[in-house]
Amino acid sequence: MIKTIGILVILLGLFLLSNGEKPNYLNSYNIKALKQGSKCTIIKSEEAQQREITESKPFVITETPTILDGELNEGMIFSVFAQTKPLAYKILNSTCSEIAEEPRKINLDDEVIPVRVSGPPENRIDLVFMGDGYMQSQRELMLSDMTRLIDDMFTGSTFQNYLPLFNVWVVFRPSDETGIGTGGTPKNTAFGLYRQGTELRAVYCSKQSAARDACSKTGPSGCDFPVLIGNSEYYGGLGGEFAISTSSVSSGTVVLRHELGHNFGSVGEEYDGGSAYYGANFASTLTQVSQKWSDWLTVNPVRAEQSVLRLQAYPWVDLANGDVTYTFTSNGAYGRWFMRFTASGCAEPGSLIVLLDGEELVLEAPGIEDRTFYSFYNPQGFSAGQHTLVFRQGFPPSLSMARQLCSLTLHEYEPEPGFHFSNDETSSYPVWRIGNTFAGYRPTNEECLMRNMTSPNFCDVCYENMWLQFFKTVSAIENIALSCDASEILFSLETLGIGQFRQPPIPGEILTAQWFKEGVHQPSLDDNFSFSLNPLEAEGDWTARVSFKSDEIRYDPENLSTFTKTINVPGDCQ
Repeated sequence: MIKTIGILVILLGLFLLSNGEKPNYLNSYNIKALKQGSKCTIIKSEEAQQREITESKPFVITETPTILDGELNEGMIFSVFAQTKPLAYKILNSTCSEIAEEPRKINLDDEVIPVRVSGPPENRIDLVFMGDGYMQSQRELMLSDMTRLIDDMFTGSTFQNYLPLFNVWVVFRPSDETGIGTGGTPKNTAFGLYRQGTELRAVYCSKQSAARDACSKTGPSGCDFPVLIGNSEYYGGLGGEFAISTSSVSSGTVVLRHELGHNFGSVGEEYDGGSAYYGANFASTLTQVSQKWSDWLTVNPVRAEQSVLRLQAYPWVDLANGDVTYTFTSNGAYGRWFMRFTASGCAEPGSLIVLLDGEELVLEAPGIEDRTFYSFYNPQGFSAGQHTLVFRQGFPPSLSMARQLCSLTLHEYEPEPGFHFSNDETSSYPVWRIGNTFAGYRPTNEECLMRNMTSPNFCDVCYENMWLQFFKTVSAIENIALSCDASEILFSLETLGIGQFRQPPIPGEILTAQWFKEGVHQPSLDDNFSFSLNPLEAEGDWTARVSFKSDEIRYDPENLSTFTKTINVPGDCQ
């Protein structure tokens, strides 16, 4: 802890104004509460930056599930940002019939490890990784696992462009047992992660209060997105209040980037067979498609991509109990088909056999027991009539893990251009809820990892949306610093390391600047991030307006990518 405090002191020293004052980013008060019916338990209460708060918009309210698309949802997370603390509590009181504070236990064993601290928490997205099921003797393993997962998140195409907006932390709270629970029973671990059964799917947290307490150790405004990583070599996770994944080398990154996609973007699923469809990447009608992502459309006029979902299932069955057989009927009118399924415990060649109309499909053995994704595309459609799909265990497993069929979807598509299969297209692709009922539309076919978890990429709509979500709480303007002497005053506009200040730069990304004195535009100073004036010219109120231009943002109706900051330059600037 002493090391952590020392680092923070050094960093905070870099964020002081020239007159020794700390920049003020806090323009609102935030209360978060666990809402169960009309009963609320406050889990966070602090000053915060919320750029949506204005004189005409004095508060912002959101409600999100504690568990996203899970079976054990314990309520909603109610969050209010308001201009003042009294207003925030007034709104909470009008919403909840009973209000209590969540009790916190003091845990002196927590170790806070700053991985990347790029700026003050008040003007950053603070991402906090916490390992569960790591004993004190496994501290180095925990650090290795967290470092690998963090590197995976911020290298490559997934979240790399957003890195200058982030602080990243690891909090280590030792567990008394190693690993995570199964069969609905947690182990004696720091945060009590467990699976409902033995299947490789959702991982739940049984000690939410402990996880909130550990995350709070990063300090005020230092826990925006808590991440829980279970010490398990196999697939599993969940979105919601906590982004949950495991340390699995083969699937930990796959799950984590998907769950963070939910939490960062405030969006639901894109894959078929879910129940949570909402946010920027979902439209219930074609009219909504035109409203939400018309700036990204490559297929015009707006129309539905022509496809049909023939099979969708979450079997979670042990193939040792016998063949799993599905039958479906095709009308023969579609020109091609695509199937994706997942299975676990099928490492060896021949361990899993799949028959389609009696013909064995060629499977590549993954070489791992972990849950694995398999995809098949055929440019020739099915003939009209009934078809049969069989999943079979080739031989009994030598290890304790059963050979299990986890999930399945099978679609038929019209030939081009009735259905655009290319991931370069943005259009109106149908999505179906569990039970094969039509839900609405998603932007792309299989590009976005919110649908295809094996993809490292989001769709353009999701990338844009995350920028705008982040800019609700982060300003591109860090500070306007003044350096004064008798003959001149130097203005320095300090920004996040994005646009032309990013290293290395990204094509199509730039910050522009405008200056206003007493509300009057000073065009001669446009796009100057540093300039000098004599004291007489400088005296008065100055406003800097910075706009972030990026190829990843086309639609910003709330102008969240434009930022302002005002300072007063006194006549006796020192």
